[in-house]
Amino acid sequence: MDVLDDESTAVSKTVRIDKDKAIYIFKSTNKEALGQKLNEYLLGKGYKMEAGTPINATYGKGSKTMRVLFGAFAKRFEWQVEISEINQSTGLTFRKNTKGIAGGLIGIKQVKNEYDRLTETLKAFHENHNNKP
Repeated sequence: MDVLDDESTAVSKTVRIDKDKAIYIFKSTNKEALGQKLNEYLLGKGYKMEAGTPINATYGKGSKTMRVLFGAFAKRFEWQVEISEINQSTGLTFRKNTKGIAGGLIGIKQVKNEYDRLTETLKAFHENHNNKP
């Protein structure tokens, strides 16, 4: 599993991971700091910020055109990140922007696997962050 932060993890109840969207509630951080940390992580994993700012951005990897032309042989991932202040906490919404349909069943599975990997990494980071003393 990838790690966004090097410290240990613990269990938290402020995470909701659905089929196409994951929501994480962070305490003791602001949206700019969280956006910068997530931006650095995604850039390190080969993603590009295709639109927006670190607190409201679209990140992608791969070519849309190549995905349409070559299907599952050309990977394409696209995510929407929205970070907002919620009372005394900061909310992160991580959403699929592509389903992988152009790559057929293999493409759909590729997107699902990448989504699962990223949401689990974010979950571990969230749990670590919220359980710091």
